[in-house]
Amino acid sequence: MNQVISSTITRLKPALSALSDVEIIEALSDDESAGDALFYLLYERYRPMLRKLFGGSKTSWDFDDFMLELYCKLFDDHCADLRRFNPKRAKLSTYLYTIARNLLANLAKREEPMLNVPLDQCDLAGTDAHDVMVLMDAINTYPKPDARYVLFKTVEGYKSKEIADMLTSLHHEDGSLAPNETRTEAYVNTLRSRALRDIRLSLIAEQADDWKYSAAKRMRKEESRWPDSGLMEFKVRRSEQTFEPEIPVAAPTAAAAPAGNPFVDGLLSLLREMRAA
Repeated sequence: MNQVISSTITRLKPALSALSDVEIIEALSDDESAGDALFYLLYERYRPMLRKLFGGSKTSWDFDDFMLELYCKLFDDHCADLRRFNPKRAKLSTYLYTIARNLLANLAKREEPMLNVPLDQCDLAGTDAHDVMVLMDAINTYPKPDARYVLFKTVEGYKSKEIADMLTSLHHEDGSLAPNETRTEAYVNTLRSRALRDIRLSLIAEQADDWKYSAAKRMRKEESRWPDSGLMEFKVRRSEQTFEPEIPVAAPTAAAAPAGNPFVDGLLSLLREMRAA
C-alpha cells in the first residue's frame, strides 16, 4: 500500500471506522461523500479479502491495477452496483466477492489495464473535466509499455522511487533486464516527462488538424456564397487567422485544488505536468 492510499485511509478513518457496512453503503447515496465511502470500504475494510481473491487468479495484472479497476467499476453510475445491495439476502463480503470475481474473469481477457475514472461524479474544483478526460484517454492508448506503466502507477499514487523498484522487478522477471541492473528514479522521471510531452504534442497536432479541416470546410462554404469581387478579401481575412491550441503552452498560474479522490488527484497532477511539458 503506497503513501497516498495510506494517508487517504487515515483521513477517512475518524468519520467511517465506527460505521457498519450498511451505513457506509447508505453514504454512497450522497455524491459528495460517495467516493470517500467507497474508497474506505475497498481499501481499508475489504482489502485483505480482495487481495486473497486476486492471489488465486491467473491474470497478469498487478493487484493495484485490479483495485483501481474495481473502484472505477463500483463508482460508476453513482455506485449503482453497491446501492443495489440487499443485506437481507447476503453479506456484503459475499456480494462484493462475486462482483470482484466476475471482474477478474473479464480482466483475464484483456492484456492491459485501462483508466476509466467516472469524472462526471467528481468535483474537479474548477479544472476543466474535458482536459482530464482527454489525458486519461491518451494514457490508455499510449504505445510505449514502460512509460504507460509509469503513468498508471503515478495515478495510483506511487512515487518515482517505488515505480523504479517495481519496474526493476518486472524486468528481472521477464529477463529484459540483467540481474545486476536496476531502473532508477531518474529513469522513471524521464519516462514520465517524455510521455507527457509526447501526449501534449500529439493532442495539439490533432487539434490543429481539426482546425484546418473546419477552416477548409468553412472556406468551401463561403466560396459558394461570396461573389467573385469579395472572394479574395474573404481569403485574405481567413489566412490571417491562426490556430490556438486548447492545451496551454505553460502551466496555469493557479494549480487546481485536489478533488478529494486520490486517483483524480493523480490525474490532475499529471495534467499540470503535461501543460508545463
